[in-house]
Amino acid sequence: NKDGHEAVGMTAESAMAQSTHRQMKRLLGGQDAGDVAGWGHKVDDSFPGMEKLHYQTFDDAGQPHCGPVDARVAKCDDDLCLLGALKHFYGKVVSDEGRTMDFPQIDYGKVNAGLTFSDSDAVKMLINLIGDAHQPLHLGYA
Repeated sequence: NKDGHEAVGMTAESAMAQSTHRQMKRLLGGQDAGDVAGWGHKVDDSFPGMEKLHYQTFDDAGQPHCGPVDARVAKCDDDLCLLGALKHFYGKVVSDEGRTMDFPQIDYGKVNAGLTFSDSDAVKMLINLIGDAHQPLHLGYA
């Protein structure tokens, strides 16, 4: 929900150093994390299929609802799921800063041909996905 995402964005802002906050506002065209926290769901409206990035489900056929965490099998084809997307957009943001790290590459063409994300879009999507990870029904079994 919009309020939940906005709260996560505002909480993140409160923990940022002033210099970081200024850099983020510059990247986001003067907006704050709370302002763009629901942006990823607007993308879903324009590009059906992107909603897969907002959820993480586990296959409970082999290990129903309880048991060891390492026995759970995530349903995450082509990294088109919440945890894959979090790793992807985080990796994209930090690699654009010149840091090196391995992160999953998501083929957006499998969702919608011609879809691309700018640096600003990647930050907005990352903020949205962090909010999704804190929404109770975004992580679970199917």
